[in-house]
Amino acid sequence: MMTRVIWGFVMAPLVVPLFYLLHAVLIVENLRLQDLGENALGFLVLIGPYSYLIAFMFGVPAYLFMRLRGWLSLPPFLISGGLLGTLTILILLPAENVIDGLISGALSAACFWFIAVRKRATEK
Repeated sequence: MMTRVIWGFVMAPLVVPLFYLLHAVLIVENLRLQDLGENALGFLVLIGPYSYLIAFMFGVPAYLFMRLRGWLSLPPFLISGGLLGTLTILILLPAENVIDGLISGALSAACFWFIAVRKRATEK
């Protein structure tokens, strides 16, 4: 079961740069394939390290706390992920839209839950 948790912490932070890439693609008009490739790499390089930093600094303790309390359903993970994403935006990028942080954090937490926790939560 620990392997699933490790995979969750490896894969879930990648959702954040993918969210911002999708967000940019939906906003930009006349997007070329070359621009998409450059932006994908740029979002991964610029946002990815922060996603992993937040996941390991705050996500691991949040997961351990929720596991200790028995809060293994999806809603507590969405709430905690949304809060972490919002706090990250407020601290690192105060000029950015807070809703983007909320959504990206919740999506990342949902990805983690589906990889690492869902099977354990449905067994109880």
